Amino acid sequence: MLATTRKHHPFAKELCVKAVIAGGGTIHRLGLFDSVLFFKNHTIVYENFAKFCEKIPVFKAKMPEKKIMVECEGLDEFYELLKHCPDVVVCDKFTPLMIDECLKIRNDSFKNLIIAAAGGISLKNCDEFAKSDIIITSAPYTQGVCDLGSKIEFA
Repeated sequence: MLATTRKHHPFAKELCVKAVIAGGGTIHRLGLFDSVLFFKNHTIVYENFAKFCEKIPVFKAKMPEKKIMVECEGLDEFYELLKHCPDVVVCDKFTPLMIDECLKIRNDSFKNLIIAAAGGISLKNCDEFAKSDIIITSAPYTQGVCDLGSKIEFA
């Protein structure tokens, strides 16, 4: 599944959202209301990443209707997250080989976990991340537009 970020063109949210959906994609977090996503700047208020992870069951209990998504920046953080069962792990700037490792572990022992690849994914490299459950990218907003020009010639 291809999901776009909220980094659309200014004043063009409605058009960009409709274009992504019409093209078969989805929107990763249409707004702050539809899920809970923890980034590094949220986790650093804890003593360490492991201490943050210990709170995931508390977050899930307090917000049972929301998906709890956590961004990780390396395999060590990914392994730590597995102990605490978030709904989605967003693998930020992972290589395709790292994504493969995450998928192998998930497929072996954590069938309900969703693996999302994010960070630096473009039209040129998205096929390398296609094995992940979700590719999160801003690329559809930055790849340019198609040429819809026409030319009339009189003979």
